[in-house]
Amino acid sequence: MSTTSSLDLQSFYPADLKILDVEETDDEIIIRMHSVSNNCTCHKCGAPLIKHHGSHHRKAQDLPILGKRVTLDMQIFDYNCS
Repeated sequence: MSTTSSLDLQSFYPADLKILDVEETDDEIIIRMHSVSNNCTCHKCGAPLIKHHGSHHRKAQDLPILGKRVTLDMQIFDYNCS
């Protein structure tokens, strides 16, 4: 019987978010990820968004893993409603 010492972190997040990198310190785990989905809708009118005009990073705190604070560093794409 084989064992592994690592967790499959990708299984905890939606398939539309791909983990790019994981950085671990003594008290924190930073998970860098980006969206692989090309589908986005306007939150005001519900129209599909296709005009991509940039991106930025957003950080969010997730539930602890193995007693360590977890920070999600996500690349977010910006769209304009047509």
